[in-house]
Amino acid sequence: MATIGDVLRAETPARRIGALGGPALVEDLLAGNPSVLVCGSRFPEVNAAVSDALTHETLRVYPTHDLHGLEWASALVGCLAIGMGYAQSLGASPGLVAALLSRSVHEAARLAAAAGGEEQTLLGLAGYGDLMAAMGQDRRPEVVLGRALGRGVKLGAALAEAGQRIEAVELVPRVVAWAERLHVRAPIFGALASGVLSSRPPADILHELMTGPIEAGI
Repeated sequence: MATIGDVLRAETPARRIGALGGPALVEDLLAGNPSVLVCGSRFPEVNAAVSDALTHETLRVYPTHDLHGLEWASALVGCLAIGMGYAQSLGASPGLVAALLSRSVHEAARLAAAAGGEEQTLLGLAGYGDLMAAMGQDRRPEVVLGRALGRGVKLGAALAEAGQRIEAVELVPRVVAWAERLHVRAPIFGALASGVLSSRPPADILHELMTGPIEAGI
């Protein structure tokens, strides 16, 4: 699956490409509140230029050479934010939400690594950090969608409630199909595709996740 960076390199003369990600929120940036971003590029000079241009006493920019991992992190976090909103809407306990958050990010890291990124990128600001920030954004479209689905609202009406097109809805089944082709285990993304977005009963989705094989490691 091609990222935006891949498309730019294939379709334009641009070669020194970078991307921004991480847990910085638009509201905080506009208000000048302390924020943190991640800049990803294979070219150190790109990271340096972005850092020089954006770094301020209220904005810290962390560089990474893992552009591919950063791009995948941003896309996958958007998908997982639907699931987190769904879990919150169902009244999941803090312990279960924490477990879902942790396992979701590890699953996303495995997917990003299969795509040529680095797992570690998802385990830091670009993955964990971004998803934790998303959980606190009541108006984030993916979270709004997930909460509506958790209330039993059908997908079409839930999208209308969110008020805009949400790319993650189309991306989730594509990621699942891609993972299956590569034999990458992704049960949480599978539950999003065949359960949450398909309006299966929440009890069935939870039973499937709680009784599936336990993989090595935590």
